[in-house]
Amino acid sequence: MKQQLINDLREQYKVYFTDSSGPESFAHKDITADPLPLIHLHSRQMLMDNPTVIGTLFAKRYAKTAAGHFYALVHGCILQTDPAHAFIRAKNYGELALELPSGSWVESSDQKLQREAVHALIKHHIEPLFFSISKHTGARSAHLFSIASHTLHQTSLHLKEQMPHAASYVEDILHMYTAYENFSTEFRFKEHSGFYVRKHCCLSYMLDGDKASCCKTCPLINKKRSSLST
Repeated sequence: MKQQLINDLREQYKVYFTDSSGPESFAHKDITADPLPLIHLHSRQMLMDNPTVIGTLFAKRYAKTAAGHFYALVHGCILQTDPAHAFIRAKNYGELALELPSGSWVESSDQKLQREAVHALIKHHIEPLFFSISKHTGARSAHLFSIASHTLHQTSLHLKEQMPHAASYVEDILHMYTAYENFSTEFRFKEHSGFYVRKHCCLSYMLDGDKASCCKTCPLINKKRSSLST
C-alpha cells in the first residue's frame, strides 16, 4: 500500500495499522460480547451519561472507519477487517479509531474480492458490533445503521469530487455496501447544498444541549428549514 493511502486512512478515517494496543483499545470480540467497559469509557470521555446518546454517537464516529474501507476500495486496496484481529480505540473526547495488524490489506481491484471484503465488513464486523451497542445502550439499531449508511453516501460525494473521472466507479463501489439491507437506506439529496440529509439525528448536539450545533446534514434543522421555505 502506498504511504499516502496509509496516511489518508489514519488522518481522515481513523484506520490505523499497528501491532500494539494501548489501555484505551478494546478487542472487537470483547466489545461484541460485553461493550459496557467501552461504553463507560466513552461516557467519561464525552461527559455524557445518557446511554442512547452514547450508542448513537458510537455509530456516527465508528462509521468513519467504514468510510475508510470504502475509500481504500476505490483506491485499489482491500482492507482485511477480521474481527478476531481488530481493536477499537476510544480517544480524544470519544473519537473512535480502528486498529488493524500491520499488513492487513491486499492491493486489488478485483470485484469478487471487493464484494467479499464488503460482506466481511458488514456481516462479521459492523453488524455484530452495532447490535451489541444497541442492546446495551437502548439506541435503536436501525438508527445506527442509517447513520453509518449516510456516512458512506457522503463519502461517495467527496470521492466523486476528488475523482470526477471515476464517478461511476465510485457509485458501483457504494452499491456494494447499500446492497445489504441494513445499509440500504435512501437519503434526500439537497442539490443546492451538495449533501445528503440524514434520516436520523446523530444526537451530537446533546453534548452541549444546543440544537444550533446540529450537523448541517441533520434532519432536525433541514426539516425546519424546509418548512420555513414553503
